[in-house]
Amino acid sequence: TNSGKTKYAVDVLLPYLKNKKINAVYFEDVSHLDVDRGDIDVYIIDEVESLLDWNFLESRSMKFDSYYSEEYLAKIKSWHNKLKKITGPCVYILTRNNKKEIDNIIKTLKVTDWGARVECFIFGTDQIKL
Repeated sequence: TNSGKTKYAVDVLLPYLKNKKINAVYFEDVSHLDVDRGDIDVYIIDEVESLLDWNFLESRSMKFDSYYSEEYLAKIKSWHNKLKKITGPCVYILTRNNKKEIDNIIKTLKVTDWGARVECFIFGTDQIKL
């Protein structure tokens, strides 16, 4: 949801890491990700998608067809192939639409679709002052 994740990443987290002499780079989505750069200490990647909770999302959806279109699924799979190439630390920003979807992804996502071990947390503007 629109909870201020991007604003926090760009206005707070990025400057904080840079102040610590950590070369963190923000990417607005996986399509803009440059995995060939050798100068990045930490990748901050917005609009990342996981399919690990796809069945859960579909079971809650009011749609009659698939939760994700075939075109979007192909895009997600290409993103995962790109994310697999990253060898350094990352902050992945993933969005879900409501509390049940957020609770489910927090509970189930321990290793991403592309094989990265992760620790998930809920972000909300009520938890941090920008």
